[in-house]
Amino acid sequence: NIDLDKIMNGEDEEGYQALISDMDVIAKELQKLQRAGVPVLFRPLHEASGGWFWWGDCTPDSYIKSWYETYYDRQERSEKILAAVWSQIAERFQDYDEHLIFEGLNEPRKKGTDVEWNGGDQEGWDVVNALNAVFVRTIRESGGNNTDRILMIPGYAANAWAALEHIQVPE
Repeated sequence: NIDLDKIMNGEDEEGYQALISDMDVIAKELQKLQRAGVPVLFRPLHEASGGWFWWGDCTPDSYIKSWYETYYDRQERSEKILAAVWSQIAERFQDYDEHLIFEGLNEPRKKGTDVEWNGGDQEGWDVVNALNAVFVRTIRESGGNNTDRILMIPGYAANAWAALEHIQVPE
């Protein structure tokens, strides 16, 4: 079990290096698929709170404190974390061709609330749109093939009906 808080706060160098090592393993496998011309949807944050992934093998409180939340009062912090995560991924994979597609967030929503799965509210829609903009800007500004890479962005809770009405596609 990792302590994500300590890794994110720079207190666990060994844990941080383990995460970087895992990224290297992923990169090698992605290279094989790239050489074979196989498209890959890279979704490192899909179901990210599950213990089956290194980044989710932590306490629920640690995960919630360390990751994105769709509230105005936590938006700035969530944007910084999202940019930090994706800038490292973007740099690591900037030379990969168009067969590598990034998904920025997975089902961003207000966890544990009455609006978690029923389409959201203005605050949730606004913050998800802002986080999507940070993701797109972070990838595009990293250079290499990321300037034209196909990117996937979700609406609130990846809800198609809410997305049709409320999603703002970043430039």
